[in-house]
Amino acid sequence: MHEDSKERIVQAALAVLSRSGPSHLGLRAVAREAGVSVGLISHHFDGKAGLIEACIATMHADLVARERSLGERIGASPSAEDVLGRVTREGYRFAVKYRALLRLLYQQVGEAGGLPRVTRTDVLAPALERWAQFVAAATGRGVVAARVATVSVIFSIGRFGLSSATELRVILGADASTEEAALHDTIEEHLVILVRKAILG
Repeated sequence: MHEDSKERIVQAALAVLSRSGPSHLGLRAVAREAGVSVGLISHHFDGKAGLIEACIATMHADLVARERSLGERIGASPSAEDVLGRVTREGYRFAVKYRALLRLLYQQVGEAGGLPRVTRTDVLAPALERWAQFVAAATGRGVVAARVATVSVIFSIGRFGLSSATELRVILGADASTEEAALHDTIEEHLVILVRKAILG
């Protein structure tokens, strides 16, 4: 039951973040969403900072699971073009899903001058190593050049993923009636082309 209530609180925090943004992530709002007391949140997470850390850990676990699942779906010998298309789509959907939490994380990065050590060493470094090796093998580039290309496309995917629907309408020159799903479809297709050109030339 202890783990169930913790998970319910984390999911409630993610819902509040997604709906209202980082500035409205208060313990009371999360408690209302989860149907628990503020005291229980403080007990489990030692306050707002601990709750945010738990949300980030959940996001990282989802990223690892997606990467593993994607690797299994890709198969043993797909074309580099196909792999990059699938990875780009999955990466963009991930960024959109965690948009509000990623904004909060980027804000912390800006204030601290970099990612937290655990995120940097346990999440970012291994993922970059795996994808840089793939890019190097697919393109014949050295690993350093492959890493730089990989990071560049991650930033592009992330930047579009962090955009609100209003900003995407401005970027695309779409009118206010354009559905958000259509905006994301258009951006996703653009990103696939961009990533393939950036990596494969």
